[in-house]
Amino acid sequence: QGLLDCSNLVILGGADNLFGQAILAKFPSVIKFIEGGWIIRGQRFDEPGQGIVFLHPHPICSTSLALFVSGTEISGFERALRLIPLRTGVGVPEWIITSNAADSMGAGGLLGAGYWGPDWEWNESLSWLAV
Repeated sequence: QGLLDCSNLVILGGADNLFGQAILAKFPSVIKFIEGGWIIRGQRFDEPGQGIVFLHPHPICSTSLALFVSGTEISGFERALRLIPLRTGVGVPEWIITSNAADSMGAGGLLGAGYWGPDWEWNESLSWLAV
């Protein structure tokens, strides 16, 4: 904590990133990293080519954010990276899950997306998961 300031964070990786896991342990999320993927609301995402990007509260500064980027393997990680806007003012959901199908179907290859509630909880009316 002594080395962190109020800069926004980008956290790469999933269960293998101990810093990211420490943040999620301190401020729990609906998204739980597991070896080779993640679980959201009981639904497991661990197929090859899947990627996720999501915002999370900064661990020490309420005016900053942490952005998590992960994939089930390298192609999923690359797909997740492509979801990060390259400029400001681009409207994107606060969390997005993508799959191999996104390469040919664009947004049709998404497996879920949405916005968090005011206290970073699951927002049923503004979130969607493929079943």
